[in-house]
Amino acid sequence: MNVLKTIFTRSFVFWLGLVIIYASIQIFRGMEPLLSWIGLDLTALSLVPFFINYIKNNLPGKKNDSPINHVQILAYTLVSGLGLVICMAVSYRYRQVAGIIHIWAGVTFIGWVVFVRLCLTR
Repeated sequence: MNVLKTIFTRSFVFWLGLVIIYASIQIFRGMEPLLSWIGLDLTALSLVPFFINYIKNNLPGKKNDSPINHVQILAYTLVSGLGLVICMAVSYRYRQVAGIIHIWAGVTFIGWVVFVRLCLTR
């Protein structure tokens, strides 16, 4: 089970990096629908501080005695969900064009929920 958690954590952090880079490039290029790109970027960027602390505290050879702060997890979930809502808010106007952006934001948010359920429950 620990191998599965490690593989999922690394692949999810890699996914976050790809999404952040791609969405940021699209924002700076001014691509439409801009609000969807901003929502996608917010969905992924809001999770970065958590993963920096998570990886820093789980380095090999370091004993992790710190308890899980459920309020912080809730805050990260709410901000990431807000990014998903912002991304979805443009769907009535752009329809198919914004569809793939919504899928990426949804996969990012679902990945976060799976990570919380799989890796943070003891």
